[in-house]
Amino acid sequence: MKYPQNLKIILLASISVSCILAISTIPVSYEHAFISSSTPNAYESVSSVPSAIDIVFSDPVDIKYSKIVVTGPNGNQVQNNDLHYTNSDHTGLEITLQPGLPNGIYTVSTKVLDATDGHVTTPGIVFGVNAKVSQNLAQSSSDISLRSQYQRLLLDFLHLWHR
Repeated sequence: MKYPQNLKIILLASISVSCILAISTIPVSYEHAFISSSTPNAYESVSSVPSAIDIVFSDPVDIKYSKIVVTGPNGNQVQNNDLHYTNSDHTGLEITLQPGLPNGIYTVSTKVLDATDGHVTTPGIVFGVNAKVSQNLAQSSSDISLRSQYQRLLLDFLHLWHR
């Protein structure tokens, strides 16, 4: 049976959209290192500048190829050069902060190499010191992070499909 060209195009477009929607609803992949928890928590407002930032990832990370950068309200980096593991399974990292930092919004950016699969991820958090993190900032940061994760999953899927 021969199908009209328009029907083939509509069918192909429907299948493509269905695949994209199905992939976008997949939960965060457990094969990449993403932030499981942090101190301070993402979007939290704390009453004083913490002495250190603690981050626990979903997978072990290789500290030799990983970094944490903390940017203060004035745009300067405020972390010390002392990144270290906080647990024996290498999922937790900590970095201390310089003393005497001002109140304001702080951004914690990470770049970590997942020790189990070799993927590099760049999750991050935002927190405030005597300053509320606006919902717009929290939402836009969350959207960017999720969008990046889904784009990476889609690219991984397409890469595997074309092998």
